[in-house]
Amino acid sequence: MRFRLTALASGSSGNAFLLQAGQTSLLIDCGLPARQIARELKRRGVHPEELAAILLTHEHGDHVLSAGALSRRYGVPVLANPATLAAIAGPLGQVYALPMATGSAHSLGDVDVASFPIPHDAADPVGYLLECDGWRIAVAVDVGAPSTILLEPLRLADLIVLEANHDRGRLLRGPYPAFVKARILSPLGHLSNQEAAQLLAQVAGGKRRSVWLAHLSAINNTPRRALRTVAESLQMAGVGGLELHVVLRDRPSIYWDLDEWGWQERLL
Repeated sequence: MRFRLTALASGSSGNAFLLQAGQTSLLIDCGLPARQIARELKRRGVHPEELAAILLTHEHGDHVLSAGALSRRYGVPVLANPATLAAIAGPLGQVYALPMATGSAHSLGDVDVASFPIPHDAADPVGYLLECDGWRIAVAVDVGAPSTILLEPLRLADLIVLEANHDRGRLLRGPYPAFVKARILSPLGHLSNQEAAQLLAQVAGGKRRSVWLAHLSAINNTPRRALRTVAESLQMAGVGGLELHVVLRDRPSIYWDLDEWGWQERLL
């Protein structure tokens, strides 16, 4: 059975991932303009009206920008927990909402979806564990701290999509105002490269799996820096079996396909 995740974009300018599993297609976050989302879906053989649902991790604009418009235009359900749906009730408008309590599970076609709480400064932010035919993908972006609540879902995953937002030193030396730096560094802010490595070291367990480092800051990080920091930290900790890659911020950049157990750094 087909099981593929494609990164359409991930970062403060917009987040969206396309999951194709068997006959089911899901969009995880919808932080790009509706026209752009529709175009990228069609390029991958998915018409927007064929989406089984749009899954939202939390209510921030770079994750929900066009969820309402896409849902209304193409009749796609929006799945999120009640607090997230309430937080964006105005912008979302009249859509077919699928409330799913944090920590619960729901079947959507060929995909079993389970949510788990993540620390971030939103109403009730979650990550998702997506399973098809015994294979699992975990998506956890906008993570404030390497909390133990993340360990179980990440350990279960064959592909982990995890935030590696910033290099701490670069952030502290950078141009952001002090209050913005404080927010990013707080336990409800964003995960640093080093914190991402710390979390991955705890869940690796010697199992072969792929890891995407996502939601990189344009100012306080670079793909090369994120990869190097995480790889060196894991090596020092004696952790192996993780295949590291980076999701680019502003365009489709990578996919993971079970049939190929592979990836492609740039999608044309």
